[in-house]
Amino acid sequence: MTQLILSDYEIENATVRLYRSGIFGIEEDPKNFRNLKHERKSPHYFDIRKGVSSFETRQLIGGMVNKLVQRRATSVSGQGKHYDHFVGVPEAMTTYVVTAADNERKSQLQIRANKQKTSGNKTPIMGEYKTGDRIALFEDAITSGKSTIDEIDNVQAEGLIVEDVFVMVDRQEGGSETIRQQTGVDVIAGLAVAQMVDLLRAEELISETQRDNVAEYLGQYGEPRAKAVFGVNT
Repeated sequence: MTQLILSDYEIENATVRLYRSGIFGIEEDPKNFRNLKHERKSPHYFDIRKGVSSFETRQLIGGMVNKLVQRRATSVSGQGKHYDHFVGVPEAMTTYVVTAADNERKSQLQIRANKQKTSGNKTPIMGEYKTGDRIALFEDAITSGKSTIDEIDNVQAEGLIVEDVFVMVDRQEGGSETIRQQTGVDVIAGLAVAQMVDLLRAEELISETQRDNVAEYLGQYGEPRAKAVFGVNT
């Protein structure tokens, strides 16, 4: 089960700010739904790429990373855990992890986007590390969990240990549990998509149609907890 460890106020504040900045969005017209890798058409999206150029967005997401790490360290399940390095995936997430690593005075490693590099330094991970170092892996969003599992495998192939996975938005489609079952690594989420949509509708920032689009999508693909938010029978 994904762990949510931000306060209600922090979740609401982050949700509203991400929506107003266009990082998190919900389409009304089905013609504009996004194609996902596993042939699903999603009405909602979380796209951190354009926020890379925004100081406010970097501070918001970098601050979320810091809070998640700090709360994890003081939680019962997180006691005794430590991280030698922060690692962000996909590539755009690296920008936000740099901000968080600087705030925590932590080392930051970067997974090379071009893993097939044939000249120069071919190491798949940039930065200094040694075998047995412990990693906190940061994802923007988790859907099926497959790409995160692949990154865990890539990092561990270099002799590093993935201690925890932190995700900014859990799309609540079973990916977090798949990661835990297949790798044994816990997933700690900042935000859960059903709760985000419910909050935005309560604030009248989205229409009933937008809410219903997400409810229908999660009714088909979502976890039981996500369906419960919208009163969808499992």
